[in-house]
Amino acid sequence: SIIFLDCFDPVAVNMDHSFRVLQACHRRLRRGGLLAVNTHLATTSSGQELRPFVEVFGGDEAVQVITIA
Repeated sequence: SIIFLDCFDPVAVNMDHSFRVLQACHRRLRRGGLLAVNTHLATTSSGQELRPFVEVFGGDEAVQVITIA
């Protein structure tokens, strides 16, 4: 299965990829599925922005970042 997450929160005026939303996506994905997220974030060298993704999906090897300019 594939889920494309491009969820804008008009109240907070940002893209919503909160822990709660990531957990909901994780529950819906079949084993081997793909979650593609449009975050509108620039990652830093520390990678702190990716922490919720790693916590939900289980490790660095399960999370990949693709920068599209």
